[in-house]
Amino acid sequence: MKRMFLASEFSVSGDKIKQVLDINNYSNAAYIGNATDLDLVDTETSANKDKFRSLGINLTNVDLRDFENKSIKDELIKYQAIYFEGGNTYYLLDLANRIGLTKVIHELIHDHKILYIGTSAGSIIAGPDVGSSKPIEDWDVVPELKDYSAFNLVDFVVIPHIGNDDFFKDNEDKYNELFSGLKNFDYPHIAIRDQQAIWVEDESFKIL
Repeated sequence: MKRMFLASEFSVSGDKIKQVLDINNYSNAAYIGNATDLDLVDTETSANKDKFRSLGINLTNVDLRDFENKSIKDELIKYQAIYFEGGNTYYLLDLANRIGLTKVIHELIHDHKILYIGTSAGSIIAGPDVGSSKPIEDWDVVPELKDYSAFNLVDFVVIPHIGNDDFFKDNEDKYNELFSGLKNFDYPHIAIRDQQAIWVEDESFKIL
């Protein structure tokens, strides 16, 4: 069974996971924060971590850069959930490709029934492709990344932070470019607010 919680901002919407899941069955999660590796200031991740603590879920940091020469699958299979932090989607995808995570993520989520949780970039990368988010991201930080195919765990792409005054208004022109370019992609996009999340169970989903 595939179960996924795709958030725009987990610190804001994380409590909604209790509407669809007995969270008491999940005591530990792998925390993958590499999407923030390029950030100079950590402004968001502490609030997201605090939300996990309030839910009774213990986070263990898993740095993908440590798995260049060893199996990431052997590490992640230890956990009941995997959480992908927000940040730079393109950097995260490039790193996931280089260590083979993109190839094994389906097995972890489908076969081993590990719960997938994402915030922002961590939700975007769950879709089939991340090319549509180029207007709002620094995609050129990984110039060697030419294929934008992502995890393909769901057949849609999340557009996060809709209505977030601190983020959306500062990037209004970029979002306008993103929306005008969606016609060039043949997969659907779902825009969500920070107060919302998408719950996926097998091949069905709903917005919480």
